[in-house]
Amino acid sequence: MGEEKLLPGMEFNNEQMFFLGYANVRCGHYKTERAQYDIKADVHSPGKFRILGPLINFEKFASVFNCPAGSKMVKQADAEKCIIW
Repeated sequence: MGEEKLLPGMEFNNEQMFFLGYANVRCGHYKTERAQYDIKADVHSPGKFRILGPLINFEKFASVFNCPAGSKMVKQADAEKCIIW
């Protein structure tokens, strides 16, 4: 099959594009007042944490983006990771 082709004009491979798409759904910019209101009134976590929480615990994400050990996007010890299954 050979080397994976990138989309024209893009520097990300298919696996990286998957994670970018996942994060893009929850991306947003809020004024401070709106963010404070949402934290108090919304039952869901803010989008930032709905993206970062799962990805920090997902080894495949770190592998796909070559996140080095010790970076913000890699949980160090298994005791720190949130593993459900």
